[in-house]
Amino acid sequence: MMRGQFKILASLVLLLLLYDLSGSIPLFARKYNRFCYTCHTSPPMLNEFGRRFQSNGYQLPGTVESTPIWMSNQLPFAAMLRSMFEWMRMDMRGKHMSSSFTFARTAADIFTAGTLGKHLSYFAAVVVDPAEGGGYEAAVEVAHVIYNNILPMSNLNLRFGSFRLDLPYPVNLALNEAGYLVYEYASEVEKGGEVEAEFLLAEPQLGVSAYGFIPQILDGLRYEVALVNGTNAVEDIDNTPDLYIRLNQSVWVNNAPFRAGILYYLGKMKGSQQENNFNRFGFDVEFYDPWVKKVNINFQYLTATDKVAGEEKKMNGGFIGANVFILPEKLVGFTRYDFMKVVDQKTDQVSIGLRYHFMPNVYVKGEYIRTKEGEMLMQHFMIITHFLF
Repeated sequence: MMRGQFKILASLVLLLLLYDLSGSIPLFARKYNRFCYTCHTSPPMLNEFGRRFQSNGYQLPGTVESTPIWMSNQLPFAAMLRSMFEWMRMDMRGKHMSSSFTFARTAADIFTAGTLGKHLSYFAAVVVDPAEGGGYEAAVEVAHVIYNNILPMSNLNLRFGSFRLDLPYPVNLALNEAGYLVYEYASEVEKGGEVEAEFLLAEPQLGVSAYGFIPQILDGLRYEVALVNGTNAVEDIDNTPDLYIRLNQSVWVNNAPFRAGILYYLGKMKGSQQENNFNRFGFDVEFYDPWVKKVNINFQYLTATDKVAGEEKKMNGGFIGANVFILPEKLVGFTRYDFMKVVDQKTDQVSIGLRYHFMPNVYVKGEYIRTKEGEMLMQHFMIITHFLF
């Protein structure tokens, strides 16, 4: 009897705790006592202040912190719970092949970040996903130490460990669930007919990065130069560092940002049977309408070249998308068209959806995705709930 009463009491305490947390904002907003939309147009999409906060090593722009996390009264943790319902249909040459309805078990992302001392901080993220056959499996997605504000005039930061490269449109900050086709293109080496190692531009890498923001150049130049392993966040197979360079210039028109940038990646994978010399080159443009400032347009074009065993394979493609802030801080519409060509194989993808925020950290999203690859057509519709605390 007592045990049953204890379980009921514990459940009530947990519900009250979650209710209280749902009214607060995760990690950085709690730490700095700021509203969620200080850094986000619609979480997780960053606004200009959020970009500068990120470029300042996850510290307020223009500041250098020195109080370590163990002397703070805030727990340096946040989490996001997500649940999903998905409908999927596949057709081949116009013939229906299969369809399914799936209720996915709740998954979670756990974040921790904070100051370790003057000019020194850290960031880490752990993903907890449902495992096949039941239960859950956890993996460290990124974990790095940041040496902040080495040169304050350029916000120069150094980070060491596993991290995502500073892409024009990071996958973890996108409103869409649909993946970017050109970011998901893989450069590979094989052994015995199986993939021995691969590189995907959007995946976390191991290495060192110098990045920051220079406000004195027009309305701000964002930059990154990185040396990484080039085989995602796993042990390198040949200890050959790859080079990544990115520049992104901001210009403000009628108090609305216009951004243009370029990126270049030069890599090499030397497996036990194959060697791949590969690269990426791209440019991007992003702007908000300068009148009502409720429409965000984003564009990326990217090329790739792989040279394996004397043979060359090329990829080119990109995407154009729009985010429409219908009811600021409440209702957001989004859409994107992706296109990619690998040798003679073409893939097109269209996605469209809506997000509604019940609270800044509690929202529901509906999205439709249509992908056509050769003669295969895939359709997805999903409803996803997110709860951040």
